[in-house]
Amino acid sequence: MKKIILLILILLFFSLISFADFETGNSLISKLSFDINELDMNNLESVTRYLDYTEGFGYVIGVFDMGDGLYYEAPGGVTRGQILDIAKKYLADHPESRHEGASILLLKAFKEVFPIKKDEDKKGRLK
Repeated sequence: MKKIILLILILLFFSLISFADFETGNSLISKLSFDINELDMNNLESVTRYLDYTEGFGYVIGVFDMGDGLYYEAPGGVTRGQILDIAKKYLADHPESRHEGASILLLKAFKEVFPIKKDEDKKGRLK
């Protein structure tokens, strides 16, 4: 009986590891490909695609907020539209890595665009 319980726990552990990323680059770019101008509130498929788009948009903004100041330094005044454009461009320009976790890809994108400045360039910022 102990062996069966141990086997179940091991299988459960490895199944959780395999689902560590909620989004991949492929799933995220699919969600963000919706054109809001084509939203038809009378069409269930259109509304569903719009809801997927808003989920993807929120995911991008959440990853951006989490990493700002830790992995990159975005200047003040950056808009959500700019953040979304950066994410879409990076995913479009890197199809070879879209099978990877979306959060890692987004962090790479933002770090590429907003690198952390060297300490001597940070006038007035805490080190």
